[in-house]
Amino acid sequence: MPSVPVVAEVAAARSLTAHAVTVGCCLVVYALTLRHVFEHLIVPTFGYLGYSYVPGPPAVSVLAVVAAAAVAASLPRRVERPSHAVTWIVFGVAVVPTMLTPHYSGYLDTRTALTLTLVVGALWAAVGWTVRRPLPSTPLVPPLTPGALGVVLGAFSAATYGLMAVTTGLRLRVPSLDSIYDVRDEFRDAMADAGPLGYLLSPQSYVVNPYLVVRGVATRSPWLVAAGALGQVLIFSATGFKMVLFSTPLILVGALVLLRLDRLRAAGFAVAPVAVLVGATAADAAQGGDTWTSVLSRRFLVTPGTLSAAFVEHYSTAPPALLALSVLGPWTGGHGRLPPSLEVGDQLLPGSGLAANANLVADGFSNFGWAGVVGAVAVLAVYLRFLDRCSAGLPVPVTTVLVVMPSIILSQTALLTSMLTHGVFAAAVLLAVAPRTGWSPRRAGAPR
Repeated sequence: MPSVPVVAEVAAARSLTAHAVTVGCCLVVYALTLRHVFEHLIVPTFGYLGYSYVPGPPAVSVLAVVAAAAVAASLPRRVERPSHAVTWIVFGVAVVPTMLTPHYSGYLDTRTALTLTLVVGALWAAVGWTVRRPLPSTPLVPPLTPGALGVVLGAFSAATYGLMAVTTGLRLRVPSLDSIYDVRDEFRDAMADAGPLGYLLSPQSYVVNPYLVVRGVATRSPWLVAAGALGQVLIFSATGFKMVLFSTPLILVGALVLLRLDRLRAAGFAVAPVAVLVGATAADAAQGGDTWTSVLSRRFLVTPGTLSAAFVEHYSTAPPALLALSVLGPWTGGHGRLPPSLEVGDQLLPGSGLAANANLVADGFSNFGWAGVVGAVAVLAVYLRFLDRCSAGLPVPVTTVLVVMPSIILSQTALLTSMLTHGVFAAAVLLAVAPRTGWSPRRAGAPR
């Protein structure tokens, strides 16, 4: 009869194999769905924006899918820390499109596209290994009481909405998705002399308001949920930022679902992008338009990958940016040069003023080439370890919901910009000082 350790090892091996097969199959379905949507929905409809379908060698495309599936199998099987959730979300939204779409978007030759796939895949597998390393379980700093944190967040919110009132105005007129670009133009003009408001809006919409919603759901306080949701509506009405609009139902549903779970399996994160692509296609088929394909499939999932390829193509020959318009400006000199997003945007659509805001892979390459990609991922890995230390003692479902928006920001924006001005670092600070008790009558995710 096999000994107990042998039985345990066999069970662990079976569990690992089942996980690898599950996420591998999910990745294959994701890859096929993404390519189908790109070829048959996005290119025919949005080709005027620079999208084109140029398939490379089939064998190389298959190798890219296998590489993405292998990376998925190497990531944490269960979400036990906020870094695990961030790793999976960024993987689905930015890393997989970056590994796959260069093989049929037409920006890169076969050799460079495969290099991008393998480099990004290897780096992300290293991130998955890093976030599984042990960490101290004690809070990084003494957390605040619910009342004290309420005062801090109330003061921050008062400053945000007060400045909005005198700058953009406060209104509950929710613009349609077809008119948001007009709202954005008005907001951009109003922000020319807005002072600190630009630094308050992102933390308010991506960190503070989601926290209020999650805390309200966890403690069954409709007033907190309403405060967070109303704040998002006010910000969307003034800015036209789609991510703010969609974050409200996403955070609310995520809180209602995840706070009832004791364990969070990573397979759900592997399925989510497929659900987004299929859901957007079904919604457009039902209403006879292309709004949801544009907002969710194109902008949310396809664009991060195509922009990564566009940045690699451009900065393979153009001089590197060297963070000249950022922290290294005094030493590298950035006077008279466009930011990388505008430089690449002008290459994609000359004279349009397009801001091709991309992810950490594209940002890293634009500044220091392949070394910049390695450096950007390394900085993110350090941040993820810091994030886990900040969240020690908080229920896992709570931290998972709270890092959803910062994860999406990391997938859409340059690394330092997302950390310093878009609330990613603020999310870690909030988790560090958030109360460790009183989340619900039965603590979400707590051991029984």
